[in-house]
Amino acid sequence: MKKVGIAPVSFNFSEELANDLRKKYYLNPAEVELHKGRKVSVYGITSRTIKKEVWRHIKEYSDASGILVSKIDDISVIKYSKNDGYGKHSDISLWDNSKRMRKISFIAQLSNPNEYTGGEVCLIDGDKKFVLPRQMCAGIMFPSFAPHMVKPVTSGTRLSIVCWVLGKCWQ
Repeated sequence: MKKVGIAPVSFNFSEELANDLRKKYYLNPAEVELHKGRKVSVYGITSRTIKKEVWRHIKEYSDASGILVSKIDDISVIKYSKNDGYGKHSDISLWDNSKRMRKISFIAQLSNPNEYTGGEVCLIDGDKKFVLPRQMCAGIMFPSFAPHMVKPVTSGTRLSIVCWVLGKCWQ
C-alpha cells in the first residue's frame, strides 16, 4: 500500500454547475453549529449531475493516490457570512460501527473572490500551510485526517461545496 501524505490535489469544478449552485442554494438552509459555537448555513445537495461531477474528481484522486474509497458520504453547499469560520480540525469520522470512515475531503469555491474578504481555507502540515486558491471553481482534495481550517470571513459571503468520501478504515 502507498504511503499517503497530506499534500492536497488541486482541480477546477465545473463553472456551469457552480453558477447553478449559487442560484439555487440561498433558500432554506439548515443552521449547523461548527467550531466553538460558530454557526454556518448548510444546504444539502441531491442533484445527480453535481454528484457525478464530484465523483469524477474524487475517482481521479483516489486512483492517483491509492486511497481506496466506496461512496460519497454527503455533499453540501456551505455559506460563510461575516465572522463565520471554522477553526483547525480534521474531518476523519467513523461510520457503520467502525467498518468505514471518511477518507477524502473535497472543497470547491463557489464565490467570486471579489464577493468576500477573509475566509481562506488553509491545509496545515506542521509549520507549512497550503491555501486554497480564491478563484471561483478552484478546489482541493486531501486525506480527511489532514488538519485544516477556514479563517473567518471579514466581509461579504463565501460559498463553497464540500463533501467527504467513505472507504474501509486505514490499514
